[in-house]
Amino acid sequence: MASVLAFLNAVLGLNQLNQVVVIATGYSSCDYIYDSSLTSNVSSESRGTGGMPALFGSLLEKLEDFIGRDAELAEGDELVDRIASSLLSGSLSMALCYIQRVFRSGHLHPQPRILCLQGSPDGPEQYVLLYNLFLLAIFSYVPIDSCYIGTQNSAFLQQASYITGGVHHAPKQLDGLFQFLTTIFATDLHTRGFVQLPKPVGVDFRASCFCHKKTIDMGYILEKRKKIHDLIKRASSRTDPLSPFDSFRRYTKNDLSVCLEPGRGDRLSSSLKQHIRKLLKKNMEGFYGSDWPLQAKVKRKEMCSADARYIFVRELRYGCNEIAGFAHYRFTLEEEIPVLYVYEIQLESRIQGKGLGEFLMQLIELIASKNQMSAIVLTVQTSNALAMTFYMSKLGKYRISSISPSKANFPTFSAKYEILCKTFDSEAKSVLETTPCLVIPYSYNTDADEDFGSSDGSSNFKPRDGRNLKCEVILCCLEHHSENPTSGFPPAETIRGQL
Repeated sequence: MASVLAFLNAVLGLNQLNQVVVIATGYSSCDYIYDSSLTSNVSSESRGTGGMPALFGSLLEKLEDFIGRDAELAEGDELVDRIASSLLSGSLSMALCYIQRVFRSGHLHPQPRILCLQGSPDGPEQYVLLYNLFLLAIFSYVPIDSCYIGTQNSAFLQQASYITGGVHHAPKQLDGLFQFLTTIFATDLHTRGFVQLPKPVGVDFRASCFCHKKTIDMGYILEKRKKIHDLIKRASSRTDPLSPFDSFRRYTKNDLSVCLEPGRGDRLSSSLKQHIRKLLKKNMEGFYGSDWPLQAKVKRKEMCSADARYIFVRELRYGCNEIAGFAHYRFTLEEEIPVLYVYEIQLESRIQGKGLGEFLMQLIELIASKNQMSAIVLTVQTSNALAMTFYMSKLGKYRISSISPSKANFPTFSAKYEILCKTFDSEAKSVLETTPCLVIPYSYNTDADEDFGSSDGSSNFKPRDGRNLKCEVILCCLEHHSENPTSGFPPAETIRGQL
């Protein structure tokens, strides 16, 4: 602490207009413990003489009081197996708020910067909050300097300094801490252009898992998305998706004899395209009403897509050999879930009501399962009561999805369709079937649970029992220059370019 106090005196001594604010950071709270601009922190000898504010023993007393209060807060917390990190996000919030208040209330033009002195490990649960603060510091033109005092380094502090244009340093020994602080961090933003400062080497850009609140070495989301993309690509590349299900190639029941054939949207003949358009108009124009001309254009484009896959129904009776229906489906992503999406099932009226629709849906479910799709999704017009009854009652297990308009809680929006789904695993069920809830972010209170955070802008951290409570500080320095109040600060383009 002696090195820090000497460093603060050095900063105040460099310019009589310099100001220093010290924010103590604990495991359960953070608070202001020193502000050089307050008259209570100016010695009686210097008051009224324009002398430099002095650091009194009251700073140490306030620091001791803060550690005691933070320890009392920690005693009432439950035991949770979490990393023993300080509330860095809360302290940064307070520092940035103080800087904004100074900018708006004073006639001077400070060049603010923040110095973080940290000795505890990073708290991955603060990852999102900290990155929001880093972005705020960028747009407020506030560089964040950082000094990590410990055996390991801090990924968060490295990223904060790199992104905002500050300086990061992790001294390997504490014997020369005052030397490091004064030679690296005491220099103002203008002077930094003339000195050789430590350059970032191998910045740790690891992120934190949103679910488990742990620092991760590999982005699970990117890895998972690649796996799903390969899954869909492999399923779409099958030349004959019916080959594993030869018993489903023919349907001979209820005085009906048909065979099923696979097809692709980008390989349809002109005559087949025309036949599909006529069947779509015959079966669907009445349900769409005045919207049909627009929907017909959409469907013409969809049916010729390279992603479109078909099961054609060829009728075999009395020498007749023609297409009497089809099922149009695709392998795609829905809410980041791999699904088989059924676009159309259209049958001529003469072959309807004979069990063929149920037979086709059984085959589609087998195709989805064979290609490791997590769900089947389809759209039904609300005016088509027979189709709604077919999927939800006769087939069973098809439910109105949580992504359907009627479940989206939009009172001013009235859709004419429902999205139905049938899920095959727990993840798809939680995403596509669970009714969504309205979540309002950034609404904190002191009694919030660990997923939402506390009133100081940081997560509700619950420390382990029996550990040594420590305190870390964040220094908010406001420097002034008489000639050019904005000289020496890295331009916005430079800082943003580092992102």
